Amino acid sequence: MRNPWKLGWTVVLASWLCVGLSAAAEKLPRPKMIEASDEERALNQLRMEISFLNLLNGLNLSEEQLTQIIAVGKEAEEMRQSLKTRRQKLMDEAEPSFTQLKAVLAKNGEIPEKLRQRVFGIENAELRLRQDYQSELARLQEKAEKVLTAGQKEMIADFDPCLIPPQHLADPSRIGQANDASVFEKMMSNWREMPKPQFERFKENIAERHVAQAELHLGKMTAEERSKEKARLIALMDKTRSLSDVDFAFQKGELAKQLKPKDEAKDQSKKLDKARQSGYGYSKLGHFFLGHDMLPLLEERLALLKNAPEMKPTDLSTVKGVEACKDGVCGISDLDGRRAKSRR
Repeated sequence: MRNPWKLGWTVVLASWLCVGLSAAAEKLPRPKMIEASDEERALNQLRMEISFLNLLNGLNLSEEQLTQIIAVGKEAEEMRQSLKTRRQKLMDEAEPSFTQLKAVLAKNGEIPEKLRQRVFGIENAELRLRQDYQSELARLQEKAEKVLTAGQKEMIADFDPCLIPPQHLADPSRIGQANDASVFEKMMSNWREMPKPQFERFKENIAERHVAQAELHLGKMTAEERSKEKARLIALMDKTRSLSDVDFAFQKGELAKQLKPKDEAKDQSKKLDKARQSGYGYSKLGHFFLGHDMLPLLEERLALLKNAPEMKPTDLSTVKGVEACKDGVCGISDLDGRRAKSRR
């Protein structure tokens, strides 16, 4: 007859083991109806690299920033290789033990104590390995984040992988100025300068246009959403005009943030991204900049910056003047010596 105390502990230990296996279930390969071909994997890799280049072009990282991020990326690669070695050793130890455990369970036999302890040891070692990876990854992501400006971090948080870059990434006048508030601040300054009768006459139209622009970015709103957003904007416009010059100078940055339409889906995406990072998973920054696939692209961009021709300032004393304007026509010397004429 089996010892009831031993049987009780066997049940407890088995339940712990099952919990450990369920926690690791996300690592198990999931069944697929169709296995991706080599061509599909290559195409997906190409798609990911194109998306990353769109983001990289928009960030306009300096040579110093690239150098520091590449250094962190190399740290991440060394960390992965070190953990890969540990993981391989663990797998070599696990295979014979798991094979033996399977054979025992297939016969509905009693698990030998040594085998039980060995399996628990392997599971604990795997858990420590995962924790080491997650904590080290979190440290490296934080280190990489410190290299970026606030605008660049915001751009990464807002970035959606794409093949064709959106306007705010493709437009050179906005590169490196993610979510630049100066446009909104200028808009608010214009409101403040408008005479009151003119403002009261046009503020509804201004709010309508702003809502229409928001819909281009966020998608079609319901009638109720449009009405609420329009009312919110008009209240913000009135508040902006009511401030003194000193108060406006101090508050315009925060007011500019409020002027941007609220994207609930984007906010939720940011919360999830932050949760992944706080839980030691890949944040969006870590996914793009610390993955081993992206390191060569970062190194290529750094080499491109280093080899770019140096732009020297022009010595204005060497610039040859042009003839004075005559009869309302001005002459401008161009590069090939010809004269281009234009009406004043």
